[in-house]
Amino acid sequence: MMVSNALDLLLGTSKNPLHAYLLVGKEELTKAAAVKFAKEVVCEGSEGCIHCKLIDTNSHPDVVVIEKTGSALMVEEALEIIHAASRTPRLAKKRILIVPDVHLMEKARPTLLKTLEEPPEETIFVLLANSVPPDLVTIQSRCLIFNIAEKDLEGYGAVERSLATSAQSDEVSLRSDLWKSIPSRLDNTGASIALLVDELMASVDQILSEVKKAQVMELKVIDSSPGDKRSIAAMRKQVEERQRRELRRMRNEEFRDRLSDLAHFYLDRIKEVSVVGESSNRQFRAAEASHDLIAYDSILEAQERLRRNVNEPLLLRWLLFRLGGIEG
Repeated sequence: MMVSNALDLLLGTSKNPLHAYLLVGKEELTKAAAVKFAKEVVCEGSEGCIHCKLIDTNSHPDVVVIEKTGSALMVEEALEIIHAASRTPRLAKKRILIVPDVHLMEKARPTLLKTLEEPPEETIFVLLANSVPPDLVTIQSRCLIFNIAEKDLEGYGAVERSLATSAQSDEVSLRSDLWKSIPSRLDNTGASIALLVDELMASVDQILSEVKKAQVMELKVIDSSPGDKRSIAAMRKQVEERQRRELRRMRNEEFRDRLSDLAHFYLDRIKEVSVVGESSNRQFRAAEASHDLIAYDSILEAQERLRRNVNEPLLLRWLLFRLGGIEG
């Protein structure tokens, strides 16, 4: 007789879900299980389900992953969780809040506990913890607990997640290689810089294209939802504002990460100066390292300018002209 694993049992409750769950295990496993559970709860069962697509792109308005700003969730963030829990679902019949690192909660724990004792009817809490320390027992008593292990996710998208992770890693590697190729492609001409700027901007736009498609679908669902035009228009405005913030954050993160790749390229060359060799060679490498240090500082300055919402193509042209002069 085949024994159901923890994820089987968790998913088995999705049609008549309880108000609170506690998933215990490694963060990457409990998060994957929580997302799978959220899909089971809201999925319409049709091919190309809009709910599943929105969850895959982290843009479903009713499936919210709470992100802490510090080392642990604070009282202010717990209050935000309560506020989020009180909202009426927009697209699905239930609103699902995924709260990681509950085992690290201290001051915020009583606030969360009060909400679990009097949960909103349309909200499901999925709490994640690496372990269950003694002071988590009270919260534990309000939840249905599942210990999630690696074997539990076998057959539940494990292959797809592995392929997605591999594909994502390959894509990141290709984008990183593009930025690291900049020094070898600079020839002090405006044409080479213009071409590079176009390629770099296109690589950033490419990673946002799928997110934009999901955002368009989200707006279409809102436009077709029941209700008076005024309420729908207000909801659409809120969603559009959130979508703009999401795109801006993703763009900034991509530029920051790729500039860091380029900075580390120069930093690695600077470190090579310590290699023992001929005296004349050491002098040449020292001069080269001085140029690399100037390039490194220029990249850090570009990262700082990026925080001021500057024009991205102009910022790249400025940086590449600086680097071109150094490389030349």
